[in-house]
Amino acid sequence: MNSEQRKRLFISIGYKPGRVVRQILYELRDMEKKRLPGLRPIAEENLHVTLKFLGMVPEPEIAMLCQIMSQVARRHAPMKLKLCGCGRFEKSLWLGIADHNQLRLLVKDLDQALSIIGMESEKKPFVPHMTIARLRANAPSNLPGLLADCGDREWDVIEVENLHLFESETLPEGARYTKVFSATLDS
Repeated sequence: MNSEQRKRLFISIGYKPGRVVRQILYELRDMEKKRLPGLRPIAEENLHVTLKFLGMVPEPEIAMLCQIMSQVARRHAPMKLKLCGCGRFEKSLWLGIADHNQLRLLVKDLDQALSIIGMESEKKPFVPHMTIARLRANAPSNLPGLLADCGDREWDVIEVENLHLFESETLPEGARYTKVFSATLDS
């Protein structure tokens, strides 16, 4: 029996919402209060752009992850990303990130560096986005007015200076993310 402690981890870019995104979150919370079934807005402090989901990682491997994150971060310069458009996956509503070559190169570098220590490479293409609400199975397929007319609308700019390693815990009231480590972009 393996008694090794594990943590559910992901690497992301943090985001402090501006006025427009705070307004969107307010409207989502208002919709939730009006008993719109299946909608659960993300708490402001949990907003982020996931670069790589790592899954359950043995605690002894976390120091090596942090070292790799630091090495990758040193090879990349800070960047600005446009938060624009919106959409829906099966279980979430999201705001998109405009295509950005520097971000794609960072994600590719991170994926390759982590594969060296046995982390599985991503099979799906990277779709940069920020989840703003979770949807349960009973969420209506057409959320009233929420996704209308947002197409390529620009919401905000994300200034990326750090990569963050977060632990994710699933609780009855929603996810709780705890920052484990940060690495500064420095190229």
